[in-house]
Amino acid sequence: MENVIIQLLICLIGLFGLFYGGEKLVTGSVNTASFFKVKPQFVAITIIALGTSFPELVVSVNAVVDESPGIAWGNVLGSNISNILLVLGLASLMHPLYLKGEKSNANIFWLFFSSVLFFSISVGTKSISFFYGIVLILLLIIFLIYMVYKSKNNEDTTDRNKIEEKLSLLNTILFIFFGIIILIISAEAVVNSSVKIASLFNVPETFIGLTIIAIGTSLPEISASIVAVKKGYSEIAVGNVIGSNIFNTLGIIGTCAVFSRGSEFLVPESFLIFDVPFMLISTLLFCLLIYINVVLGKKIGVIFITTYFVYIFLNFKLA
Repeated sequence: MENVIIQLLICLIGLFGLFYGGEKLVTGSVNTASFFKVKPQFVAITIIALGTSFPELVVSVNAVVDESPGIAWGNVLGSNISNILLVLGLASLMHPLYLKGEKSNANIFWLFFSSVLFFSISVGTKSISFFYGIVLILLLIIFLIYMVYKSKNNEDTTDRNKIEEKLSLLNTILFIFFGIIILIISAEAVVNSSVKIASLFNVPETFIGLTIIAIGTSLPEISASIVAVKKGYSEIAVGNVIGSNIFNTLGIIGTCAVFSRGSEFLVPESFLIFDVPFMLISTLLFCLLIYINVVLGKKIGVIFITTYFVYIFLNFKLA
């Protein structure tokens, strides 16, 4: 009983850290966008997305090095699916998300392109070779260079009156850096404590992996997106998901393939049958909603969240 109480306290502290870190990250990001006269979405797609996806990169590369590629595949696929269905679903319950297609067409093209390419290589070859890994990483670098170029040719439309704190450049960078660090540490604390609590109550390991771990890897994105929406920056929430998913499919999968040089980075058969197609379908749906300028309100948010938990249930039945 004493262990349960301790783990609950750790979990609660971790949850507090998630929202505290998310607030600092969003504040620093908005101020950075204002300082450099770029759109907040640019910061979300690049800095925030890379930062919040860092835990997935570490876990996936370690899994490949330890010759457990299934964990890496599950991490990336689960993260991409939960980013769209769970992260945006929860964020839309806080405030409607306005998905402006005209201003996001280039971004959704990259998301669409990277997802279709990832699907084609995975299904076509049933593995990611070292060569394809290098190609994916180079495409990510091209995408980041494009985003920097695009930001320099767009005027900043950030409403300066919405910025709660006027910060110096050094302070905005520190806010972003420490916000990401706090998010990563807090997410780790919540996941570890939750797993230990579940283990104490003899919850099956497979169920823990499909629920606590799957949701836990998306906690930084969930926290940052909810805080952004509450502050009135829905473009940061949307940009975070777009950037994270592009980074996952190009950067993480590419890096894992490179680290698997001595052996093939094989796609597990069960993922080819269910998870990879499900990820592609959810991504294409998300791209379509942005393209036709749909407002992601509470009703669609509930559908997204419900679909996510149906996916978890089906995965559990197929496991």
